[in-house]
Amino acid sequence: MDKKDEYSTKIMSQLSKMFREDSDNFIDKEEFKDSNNLTEFIHCLANVIPTIMYNNLTGSDLNTLDFNHIANKLCFQFSEKRKKIG
Repeated sequence: MDKKDEYSTKIMSQLSKMFREDSDNFIDKEEFKDSNNLTEFIHCLANVIPTIMYNNLTGSDLNTLDFNHIANKLCFQFSEKRKKIG
């Protein structure tokens, strides 16, 4: 298993716990029937939290739009690796 798969598995394992009723951080999927709540959740998952994590790990002070440029570069970088391998 490469590091990307290892990290993805570990992160997904933690996130999935939020949808279990016995979790301290339980989120009821019923909340997402309101599309505004789903939009907020996906925004936090895709933009806010990765920006906070990046800033904490690197000491940077990027906003979500600045971090999005880094995320786009990473998407390109990893898609290029797949092209070369595949």
